[in-house]
Amino acid sequence: MNIWLNSVLNKDFIDNILDANSKLYSKSSLLHFQFNSQQVDQYLISHEGELHKYVMIYDQTENYHVHANTKFSQKSQVDTIRERFQYGATLKIEQLERRQQEISAICRKLETFFGGTTFAKVFWTPANKKGLKVHFDPVSAFIIQLEGEKKWFLWDKLEHNPTQQMSKVLDEETIGSPREELLLKAGDVLYIPAGMPHRAECTDTSSLHITIGLSVCKIFDLLHFAVEQLSHTNAIFRHSITPDLPNCEFIKAQLDTAINQLNNVNAEQLIKSYTLAVNASRPNIHNRAMYTLSNKNILHEKSIVRKVESQLLTAEICEELMRIYLPSVVMPEKPLLTCLPSYIEIPVVAESEIRELLSGKELVIEEISGALDLNSKIALVDYLMQFGLLELIEPTTH
Repeated sequence: MNIWLNSVLNKDFIDNILDANSKLYSKSSLLHFQFNSQQVDQYLISHEGELHKYVMIYDQTENYHVHANTKFSQKSQVDTIRERFQYGATLKIEQLERRQQEISAICRKLETFFGGTTFAKVFWTPANKKGLKVHFDPVSAFIIQLEGEKKWFLWDKLEHNPTQQMSKVLDEETIGSPREELLLKAGDVLYIPAGMPHRAECTDTSSLHITIGLSVCKIFDLLHFAVEQLSHTNAIFRHSITPDLPNCEFIKAQLDTAINQLNNVNAEQLIKSYTLAVNASRPNIHNRAMYTLSNKNILHEKSIVRKVESQLLTAEICEELMRIYLPSVVMPEKPLLTCLPSYIEIPVVAESEIRELLSGKELVIEEISGALDLNSKIALVDYLMQFGLLELIEPTTH
């Protein structure tokens, strides 16, 4: 379905494209056969009353927010959005990575390979209208064209991996002519690295595309996480700095002490802790969870199960126990955990069964390899289903 992913999820992309160059993958996506304007319209209709959280309206003069208080408006949120679109505004619809399964699956594949986090936003622009002004973003982006055509203008990179505060709108007259112009049609995918100025405009057809943003872990992410971790056990990181502090020597001495403590941080353990914390805060997009929970009471040896594709799992052996850290246990908006996330422990005798179950393959319970007897295998599958790690495929009855 997504040929472009095969071109992206490899070392060559990391070495030559990631964070450095733009890249067009022509006719490499079939997502437009699964997600199109009708699905977006239905998404808007089904979220009436909450659209002020997910939708932004842009035109070339000002930006509009969808009204939040529907009690004092005669016009529905959907009607407001359609009206502004009819007048030439571009719609930005957010949080598709949490609410649309096909898109969520793409996001999770990118996160599995690159680490970090992703988001997915729909941009819908009327015919012969421009989208956002020239700007660069703090994250890399994969532009997947779903309907219509859109012309993209790219300039040379201005910043390497800018932070959120560094992103900006630019004056097109000041930065000069673009280095590249590309026309995207349905099925095309364009990669734009963070820090590369760009803008887009429609031809004589409207345009619907999805932007999947990719934010790979940066050094400053690890530093921020390390300081946060150390502040829990070292009071020096929590010392109050007031305007009437006598002089800067005290602050410098405290900073030197803090830096020395950072120098003693185990880098390997820091990366592991950060990865576990990010996994714990990923949105839970398992769309077979209720089906699995409703039918797991009739598990038997012929039942077919599979690891939930959207769950990024970490498992390790701790003495005589197999420890599995649980993903998606913290709301995405919450700060990252600086302690170990929740985990379950299973006797190491079940290691072979656990590793096969977490491989992602569809498995018939009685064919799972390992030392456990059949009843123990069924009990193990049932236990992992309780925590949303496995899903039931079929059959569910003898």
